[in-house]
Amino acid sequence: QVRVAKEHGDPVIPRAYHYRRTVEYALQLWPATRRVWLIAGASAQDHRFLDVAEADLAPLTSRIHIERLSDLRWDDLLARVRHMPEDTIAVGVVFGADADGRAFVIADALLDVARAANRPFFVVGSWYLGTGAVGGYVLDAAELGRVTAALVLHTLDKPDVVDASLEEPPTRWMFDDVQLRRWNVSESKLPTGSIILNRELPAWRRYLWPLVAAALLVSLQGTIIGALLVQRRN
Repeated sequence: QVRVAKEHGDPVIPRAYHYRRTVEYALQLWPATRRVWLIAGASAQDHRFLDVAEADLAPLTSRIHIERLSDLRWDDLLARVRHMPEDTIAVGVVFGADADGRAFVIADALLDVARAANRPFFVVGSWYLGTGAVGGYVLDAAELGRVTAALVLHTLDKPDVVDASLEEPPTRWMFDDVQLRRWNVSESKLPTGSIILNRELPAWRRYLWPLVAAALLVSLQGTIIGALLVQRRN
């Protein structure tokens, strides 16, 4: 579809999901890993995304075993990820529907699975991060939206410009600080330039304004008491 659009001169915003790069980094953190579970649902769309993930991870099959964890009922999936083997990590692919045909909001479903998992859970889209997944080399949704808006405005302003496409999708290393601390991953081990979300503020930062307000109140009370004492003496 991208190739056809470019041949017609249509603007293109490519999307890329870097499963292999994400898993290669995960293997550096957990070198004893022997299996990677690809988490997905039971719909035709889920199967298509699984095919893409498996194709991207194919060069790693000599080192690790890639397994699909899909086509399950929702409760059965959660039960499986709560008891993952010690030599296993998980990668969230997509979850549009379970084996019963129940439809799911994909981001919410993968977040729930990540929270239930007893082993590290990685993703390839920034919208899947939120104190469930560790992180990964993700497609940055915020930057993708900004670039898309800029391209739309550019196309409307200069419709005769043929090549206004983005050659490379906005991808970057992104991690959740809550999960890094859960799995004892030091920031020094993260790739250079990594973005860390949900970072917990130091105690003095969290309570800065209440402390300032308390100090001002005490100061104001002292000023009022002092003024009253002076007035009483006079």
